[in-house]
Amino acid sequence: MLVAYWSPSYREETAQILTLVGGMCCREFPCNVVGVENYLHTHNLGYHLLGSRYDSVRRDARRGSDVYYKAGELFVRHVCSEMGRTNRFGSVIRADENGMYFLPMDQSMHEDSYRFVVQEALEQQIELLESRFDEVYINLQSNENDTTLAMLERAEVVVVCLPATVECFDEFYSLYRSMIDKCFFVFFSNGELSAPMKQKIRQYLPKHTTRCCHMIMTRILRNYLSNGRGLDYLDRFRIFGREEDAFSAGVAETEERYQSLFAKGESDTADYRSWKNLTDRHFGDEAIGAALYGEAKPEESERSTIRTLRYICRWLIKYEYREAGDDCVQITERMIRRKMIPREVVSWQSANS
Repeated sequence: MLVAYWSPSYREETAQILTLVGGMCCREFPCNVVGVENYLHTHNLGYHLLGSRYDSVRRDARRGSDVYYKAGELFVRHVCSEMGRTNRFGSVIRADENGMYFLPMDQSMHEDSYRFVVQEALEQQIELLESRFDEVYINLQSNENDTTLAMLERAEVVVVCLPATVECFDEFYSLYRSMIDKCFFVFFSNGELSAPMKQKIRQYLPKHTTRCCHMIMTRILRNYLSNGRGLDYLDRFRIFGREEDAFSAGVAETEERYQSLFAKGESDTADYRSWKNLTDRHFGDEAIGAALYGEAKPEESERSTIRTLRYICRWLIKYEYREAGDDCVQITERMIRRKMIPREVVSWQSANS
């Protein structure tokens, strides 16, 4: 499934959210996700998937230099050599060992070749990626160029990343209301969602509140992201917000759910006990983390962010299954492709039915 991540004005958070959601999907489900970059910008998707050094490596590989090639393989090999990464299918870079990959589309091609590929062979390129990976996530440029428009049209879901302000949502709704039915909204801010913003969402999206979520960009999270360590953030804090604390991230219910969760007393949860045991065993790492990233009480500050990321992942995966309808063959094939069930079991059951 092709999922586009986009904001009508440039926001670095778009690439950050793609990284976090893609990384969470790979950790929560047995699947491979490829993140695709379609334009150049500092601190873009490669920075967040491969680390902060990617920007300097990319700058060293200037257009017309020996590490550029029309199909991108030489650029990818250069990045892998400089950053100690491996590649797959010639032009896809492995971001981590959990199944997250990165395709630096625009960076790895001459401009003329890139324009030709996107405009003349877009369907072929997307179909190729979809045949090799379970999910294809693309980070789109904010302006309405040919590539952005084509990808927005081609994508099955558009994850719209917007600041959680009434002004930003009003502007988006006035310009792009026609595409709302294929959108999933991630409203991000440094704190809780305001009452006027909740009311505005209910007003504009009365039938799509489950397609909305609010993501708190905590100080700890922003510190990790500023150093290109979004995937490390997931590995460190994913312990929080497990099934016993799961909740619907629909905006209409968020505030009430939060209040009920914190009323229970977070220090009594299994997650807190697990975190406490972890810190007891690895006090050295925790002390360093507290000094560098201000991780005073991560069990409190990061819990809602991790829950929100899980909600986005599960919504996207469930949406893909719902799109398959009642066709059991399609659903089974998807489960086999994700290695949820072995193909041999299905073949044996078919032979004996």
